[in-house]
Amino acid sequence: MSRNRRGVTLPELLGAIVILALVTSLLSAVAFAMVRAIDRIAVNESAETTGLSLISQLENAMEDARPNTYSQTCEGTGGCVVLIQEYIYEYDPVDGMIDPVIHASPIEKTLSIHDNAIWIDAAMVGTGVFTIGPASTLAVVDDAGTVTVTISFELLAADGRTFPFTAIYEFNESAIPA
Repeated sequence: MSRNRRGVTLPELLGAIVILALVTSLLSAVAFAMVRAIDRIAVNESAETTGLSLISQLENAMEDARPNTYSQTCEGTGGCVVLIQEYIYEYDPVDGMIDPVIHASPIEKTLSIHDNAIWIDAAMVGTGVFTIGPASTLAVVDDAGTVTVTISFELLAADGRTFPFTAIYEFNESAIPA
């Protein structure tokens, strides 16, 4: 009498389960690594976008101030500067000349770094999901009337990574024309 075998034996079933478990664990490890890498790339791109946006905001604010001089008498643990516009040159269509117009009250733009944030005229600049790292600084160098304002800041991600950026603005200090 011959016996036809139908079905799977217990050792074959256990072997198949072990192989399936190994393949599943390898695929999950690869999938987890891919998700993690994609997340890191997304954070890097977000930091780059946010940092470049902050640089643009800071440089535009400093350029729009069109300062003639500056002061560093403001508060700020990471540094601060007050850009002051005491006068501006304007075209006078009556006499066809460019004349200085002296402001009765100087126009000021304050930039500072404190409380893990960057501030422009007492308004905190938005950093999205990032915070401003503690190593961020604002420095002013006056080299014979050429003033350079350097704002070095780091964006701090939730995972602890830092992304450094620098905004620089330079202007010539000048006295009110007589």
